Amino acid sequence: MSFIRSVFTLAASLAAAALVLTAGLSAFAAAPHTISLQELEQQVQDAPQVLVAAAELEQSLSQLETEQAVSGWKVFGGAGGGRYQEAVDDSTTRDYNRGSIRAGLRYPLLGTRQKEQVNMLKAEARTWESRQKIELARRISLNALRGHYINYWAANRRIELSQAFLQGRETLERILAERLSKGFLLDAERQEFLTALELAGRNTANARAAQKRALAIIAMLTRSDLTGFDVGPPVLPSACLDEVRLKAQVLDDHPELALRRGLVEEQLGMLKLSRLSDLDANVELGGFGSADLPGGTPGYGVGLSLNLELPAGIQKANQARQNAVRAALKKNQLELNQRSDELLADAAEAVERYHAAEANLRFARQRVKAALESLRESQLRSGYLPGDTLEKLQQNRFQYYQTSLDLIEAESLRLQAQAALLQMAPEGCGQAALAIAAARGDDSVIANDPVNPDWLEWPKTLPPGVDANPRAAREQRASQTAVYLWESAAWIDGALNGTADWEAFRRFGIDRILVSLDGRQIAEAATPNGGKRLRAFLENARRHGLSVELLLGEPLWILPGHRQDLLRIIQQLSGFDFDGLHLDLEPDQLDAKKYAREYLLAQLLHTLQAAARVSPWPLAISIHPRYFDRREFKICLGCALAQLPVAETVLMIYVSNPEEAARRASAILAENPRLRWSVALSVEPFLSPSEGYADKGLSGLRNGIDILRSRLAGANFSTVIIQSWIYLETLKP
Repeated sequence: MSFIRSVFTLAASLAAAALVLTAGLSAFAAAPHTISLQELEQQVQDAPQVLVAAAELEQSLSQLETEQAVSGWKVFGGAGGGRYQEAVDDSTTRDYNRGSIRAGLRYPLLGTRQKEQVNMLKAEARTWESRQKIELARRISLNALRGHYINYWAANRRIELSQAFLQGRETLERILAERLSKGFLLDAERQEFLTALELAGRNTANARAAQKRALAIIAMLTRSDLTGFDVGPPVLPSACLDEVRLKAQVLDDHPELALRRGLVEEQLGMLKLSRLSDLDANVELGGFGSADLPGGTPGYGVGLSLNLELPAGIQKANQARQNAVRAALKKNQLELNQRSDELLADAAEAVERYHAAEANLRFARQRVKAALESLRESQLRSGYLPGDTLEKLQQNRFQYYQTSLDLIEAESLRLQAQAALLQMAPEGCGQAALAIAAARGDDSVIANDPVNPDWLEWPKTLPPGVDANPRAAREQRASQTAVYLWESAAWIDGALNGTADWEAFRRFGIDRILVSLDGRQIAEAATPNGGKRLRAFLENARRHGLSVELLLGEPLWILPGHRQDLLRIIQQLSGFDFDGLHLDLEPDQLDAKKYAREYLLAQLLHTLQAAARVSPWPLAISIHPRYFDRREFKICLGCALAQLPVAETVLMIYVSNPEEAARRASAILAENPRLRWSVALSVEPFLSPSEGYADKGLSGLRNGIDILRSRLAGANFSTVIIQSWIYLETLKP
């Protein structure tokens, strides 16, 4: 029996393992793949309209090659033979056969040559037109791709919001029925509650239909299999909002105007070539030979001839042809002017539509914030929903739901307006204007987004991941000690999530951690599972009394050409509830021979301005104190930072003598009283004893921190930050 029981146990275990494995593989296969708009944009050259234009270009190029090959010098030749009868004298004739051959070169002149040039001109014009049609088709297809990606993303958000609103429907209907039966609720009020639920169901169905259409068109434009397709937030290049520059860009390189200018240039060429087109002429250089057959003596010769042919009414024909070309030129010029005026009007309207969409977005966001505050308050009062707060809570849920839908629509319209501007000027206003536009946050709408479906749950407490206190209240609390956590994968992936691990921070007196994410982690945060892990990490940290800031460090982001990479990362992570954004950008890590230090400081300020504009979190920076030396740098960095929304500036003073560190920091703090300051100390073992605390142990570090705090105690000093956790946790007592 025991043997049989063992066999059954083993079989059951294997079956269970197989089920788990199958489920895991199924889940893996079914997991949606998040594909960014930038990835899809790389495939827009496969759009049907672009491929048609490319095929037309290939045809035009072949026709041009044909015209080039058949124009100019021509080879002619011929051979002949005949039977002849010739009189020798009055009574005698001679019958004989004669064969001949001729060959030579012919070159067209005057009208004949001009006709060939006209054919070449037309072929070149068709090639130019085809090239412009490709660019126009690419712009149209790219705009369509962006528009439908935006629609898909917006529909996805509406579905998530509507499904969150419908969660707990059975509970609500049961409570409504109970309150109706006890006379606490009128049936009209119950029907109104149920109508709101039906509205959410209708919105979900409409959003799914919009998604299906958007997905079909995206698949057509990219010729891709989008099975299991999921989207991230749309991130677009910065658009040109300077109307004067935008119009200049449209006039300079809009493919439709370039195509029409090509037609005008074609007619100008035709006007020049049509003057003698009816006068056909050519010159021939050839040789010939002949012989009587049979037995005749061969003869030969060489000749040069000029051939002319013209109609009797050549003057009249020439004038009529010239008039026709002038009329076509006038027509094309008028059409060019008309289309130029139309596109310039469209450009001016597109700029105003963008500003209107931006204003509408600000209004919609403010409405959501107001509705969210009302909902938050009603949730705090609601408990388990049995009391008289039910009606007010449901009203606030519905208000938040509707205003959030309006905000999603406003976000979509704002992105569509930006895409319309990019269709007119894909490169924006140029590099200088690009940095300004990025600083204004023109490439995203998702910064500081107050839409969170979790708020629509029927909670016993607050929804997961949502703090009862506003974030602003958390920002103001005093920090004990902070630490840089550069290697965060084990924490976020779940390998280190026990209570003992979190308590390690408390043992070192740390209540604030600056967490770095590498490229893999940033990419995974966009996936459902990766985002869930990161949110769980943030919630765990907060439950253990720790604030968490996002730490990003790459000196290349200082440069204009790489700044957009930083902004995209901020936008990708903007939906996570970090307490702040901390940038560690060291200008001196860039090539000093290639970039002047003043230039790098100026670009650093541009990067900070851009990051602050798109970041939903307070901004802080870590920087070496040398940059505040006015004797060494022409730029007053402290003055510039005081004009930016920088919440904290951390001086990286790697000096293990706390008195010396305090002396260096106090001078900078005194010169910049409007800034909030912290000081970073190092426990990295590869630094010298005069620079770091690695050989002084934990007691030496704590003593140094105490001395530093006492010397810098003041209104604009905040805290001490340790570089970094991986070395701090192994520091000897």
